[in-house]
Amino acid sequence: MGVGKRRESMEHSYNIKIEDIVLNPMSKEEAEKYRVLRYKYREWFGAQSYISKEKQKEWYSRYLDNPNEFMFSIYNTLGNFIGGNSLYNIDYKNLQCEYGRIIVDADYSGRGYGLKATLGAVEIAREYLGLKRIYLEVKEKNVKALKVYYKAGFSISEVSDSSNKMLIMERVLN
Repeated sequence: MGVGKRRESMEHSYNIKIEDIVLNPMSKEEAEKYRVLRYKYREWFGAQSYISKEKQKEWYSRYLDNPNEFMFSIYNTLGNFIGGNSLYNIDYKNLQCEYGRIIVDADYSGRGYGLKATLGAVEIAREYLGLKRIYLEVKEKNVKALKVYYKAGFSISEVSDSSNKMLIMERVLN
């Protein structure tokens, strides 16, 4: 794994290469690609409503000013945009953050990209942000995501009572 910094249109400049994928700071153009994927796979997100291009642009502008949220675009080494993920709700006082918003386009599934992207975000959280804990929420019925999170070292810490049957998972970072 190689972690480095790269200047982009974003406030953060973290990027990482893990085997055959790269995580880069998400650009405005990539945010639109991400929006399209998010709507395509909305069943796996808590908020499932349609997000317009204008709303996405507004979100991206607010995001650029938020020091507690890092969005990444996921590319394979052939240069194909395959999805995105995020570290957010970063709490520097308690040295923890939430991980999520991960989407890997189904055209690229089954290649381990989701696991590698998750491990890349974990590495950034530990090595560059100095965090000690990452947590996430996942729908209990999202079996593919659960497999990835278990392989990435997360374990279930809580089960919500909501109708969505959300699991809270966490990973302590050494």
